[in-house]
Amino acid sequence: MNKKILLALLLLISFASAKSFYFDSVHVSYVIQPNGVIDVEEELNFVFSGSFSYAYRYWDLTGVSVSNIHVFEKQNALNELPFDQAGNKITWHYEAVNEKKTFVLKYQLTNAVSEYDDLSEFYWKVWPQDWDASIQDFQAIITFPQSLNNPKIWVHPKLDGEWVQDREKITLDFRNVPAETFVEARILFDKNVLTGNPKYVQVKQGSILQQIESQESTLYWLNEFLTYYPYLVLLVLIVFFYKYYTEFGKEPIVERQFAGVDTVFDDKPFVVDYLVNHESTNKGITATLLDLVSRKIVSVRQIKRKTFLGSTSDFELIISNEKKWPKLALPEEKLLDFLKSNGKIVDGATSVTLHELKTNSMKRLTPFSNEWIESVKKELKNSSDLIDNTGNDKFLKVILACFGFTFLLAFVYFFSNTTGLYGNAALAIFGSFFLLSFALLVPFVFRKTLARRTQLGAEKYAKWTAFKDYLNMYPTFKKKEVTQIELYEKYLVYATVLGNAEKVINSFKTAFTEKQAQTSNVYPLMAYSSFNSFNSAFSTSASSSFSSGSSSSGGGGGGGGGGGGAG
Repeated sequence: MNKKILLALLLLISFASAKSFYFDSVHVSYVIQPNGVIDVEEELNFVFSGSFSYAYRYWDLTGVSVSNIHVFEKQNALNELPFDQAGNKITWHYEAVNEKKTFVLKYQLTNAVSEYDDLSEFYWKVWPQDWDASIQDFQAIITFPQSLNNPKIWVHPKLDGEWVQDREKITLDFRNVPAETFVEARILFDKNVLTGNPKYVQVKQGSILQQIESQESTLYWLNEFLTYYPYLVLLVLIVFFYKYYTEFGKEPIVERQFAGVDTVFDDKPFVVDYLVNHESTNKGITATLLDLVSRKIVSVRQIKRKTFLGSTSDFELIISNEKKWPKLALPEEKLLDFLKSNGKIVDGATSVTLHELKTNSMKRLTPFSNEWIESVKKELKNSSDLIDNTGNDKFLKVILACFGFTFLLAFVYFFSNTTGLYGNAALAIFGSFFLLSFALLVPFVFRKTLARRTQLGAEKYAKWTAFKDYLNMYPTFKKKEVTQIELYEKYLVYATVLGNAEKVINSFKTAFTEKQAQTSNVYPLMAYSSFNSFNSAFSTSASSSFSSGSSSSGGGGGGGGGGGGAG
């Protein structure tokens, strides 16, 4: 079969198998009888896209009973349909393909009204939250046995629409109700509305009016606050960022410095790395290794490694006998220990290839980069003498405080509503968490923004910036400027941190003869392609994990939980 035809068929099949539904309208009616029994009718106008064969409805009820259930399909008339029932879930069957169908459910509720010492309450989800389908037009009519005299009415949540009371009826009209969103009404009314001695209500002790008014008032203001809460969080972040940037984020002013052949290399490569980047990076590791190579503690040679398809280039590092080492800084010791732990001893020295380093590093539970960062921190016990992170630290505290307050707000709201977070409240909370999570990038990823170098750090940074400019300005040094190979090696070490190693390599190749160059311990790397290959492979193995009239409020405690679906 032609591949294009096959692809077209597959696409058609995938489109055909995709299906969904929504309601263009839902009309529900609750008629409360004098004895407390409630007659319910739900008219569900499905719009199907795809093929469907069944629908279901279930009720999640506590202390309330549902009975006398009937299911109808509404065409010209109501045609009753059989259904399967398991507990409080019913399922009925039909055939529908890309069409509209209307089903009507009729049933009765008992004990859905609560009677207190002062008032009676009907607190009910007239539309449950577990329908995974939106509604274009929703209407609910709640009818009482007689006219209501000054009832207290709350409707949750805030939606596009309105509700009105007309004598014994309360009508709710809403548009564009999202999927998985409930609609509930909480109504307090005189006990004599239900005449006689109603049998099918829940009798509860105590007065309810003051308690409910306090709760609804709290939820109302909490919802109003949540509406603007993400903007408040954003404002707080902007204000404190600006405050800490102006106080702690601006670099000290230092005199411009000039560098040349007589530059004094009195800072370790990992210190320069920390100065330049405000943190330890893989460049500092590579530069420290090159420094050890230039000091002949480590030697390097390019080799051929056998592979399944033939051979490929690799580099071998040979670590000299420990007894010959001078006094080393802690990061240098950690780096040598890392190399030795992955190598093998040959004639009193340790040998390891970059391939072996990379392979073994993948098996390490703790990447070497983490150990390196800790060793640099310990070596720079007074690192605050170089970098002032006060701005980052203070801004991080602000972010964490906002996180804590947002968690507290979510906790209070969640436990004020038995259904928890929903609707605009959920959007506000999650939107705030998103803003705060993004703000966390500032002190961690963009750590330079609110940190600054101290006066000493700024002076040292100016020196190394001048040295970088010196390397860039003189791409080919004259022999009279640099005559010692050891000095070129030092240049390469610090240029690796500063990002212009290629300048030194190109100059090295023109400044010395082949015979002279071979006396250099870094000679195997002096082809720029070789250096790039070495740098990439070593960085990968050693530093793979651098982290660079009406009231609307909350609600959700009404009865009538549940929902439905179709398939």
